[in-house]
Amino acid sequence: MKKVIYRLASLFFLFFLLINPKLSIEGAKTGLLFWFNILVPTLLPFLIGSNLILSLQAQKYITFFLEKPLRWFAHLSESGCYTFFIGLLCGYPMGAKTCNDLLTNGQLEKKEAEYLLSFCNHASPMFLCGFVMFILPVSHSRLFLLAYYLPILFFMFIGKYVYGIKRPVKMSHHHAEKTNLTFNLLDQSIHNALETILKIGGHIIFFSILESWFLLLPISQPLVKTLLLAGTEMTTGIVSIHQFYPASTLGEILALAACAFGGLSGISQSKAVLKNSQLSIVPYITGKIIHSLLAVFFFLIGLSVL
Repeated sequence: MKKVIYRLASLFFLFFLLINPKLSIEGAKTGLLFWFNILVPTLLPFLIGSNLILSLQAQKYITFFLEKPLRWFAHLSESGCYTFFIGLLCGYPMGAKTCNDLLTNGQLEKKEAEYLLSFCNHASPMFLCGFVMFILPVSHSRLFLLAYYLPILFFMFIGKYVYGIKRPVKMSHHHAEKTNLTFNLLDQSIHNALETILKIGGHIIFFSILESWFLLLPISQPLVKTLLLAGTEMTTGIVSIHQFYPASTLGEILALAACAFGGLSGISQSKAVLKNSQLSIVPYITGKIIHSLLAVFFFLIGLSVL
């Protein structure tokens, strides 16, 4: 039954492309420009750098200051600390990709990788401060960031009991054969990064086309239309929130929920980097929904206190 639905969906997608090519091209252009102007210059260097770090097994130099508090609070191994750090710094879908890479390389156990996936894949601080708060002026910026990142601590604390993660006796230092930085290693890192960024671009273009079609739906309620757009693709959803709810508390709440959820596009990108992985995307989706709800809850609590 599922295969039949997917086949019909692919036929409908081709059908709508043919009957409304102008709108589809505009949607594809929007997604392509965002990918080229925003994601490629901001995410591609991190992808190349992270690939080099993992290939050279140099992550221990980054996690030196993080390992003790994260080992105590979240029971993370050295590789787990690096995954958390990269996911927090670089944004979607670097956390999921790093988690999958380390699991594939044998530097993470499956149980810890499942645990990490529930909280290591988020919008980066650069995206929140540079894009969201620029497009949508946020009057409660500190509260916005606090409400966004506070649920991560909740997932880290509760998740270690849910997944049965025990505190490692010592950090897991992997003494592999010495790897030198060569042009071949650099070439492999760039090739892997380009493959990942192209996948992400394809997913963004696909969902941007879907969003352009959603604009044709006879929806008169701005809130319903905004939720539909933000739930499909986060970035264009933020722009839509700015159009319908500029400089308003409701706009901030909707933007916060959209960033925490990541949109179907963000889920699709994360699924793409988990290809051929032992990790399931279902707990990740559940976690993003819970993260979105908790972020809004903490934001409302903060507003009541201020």
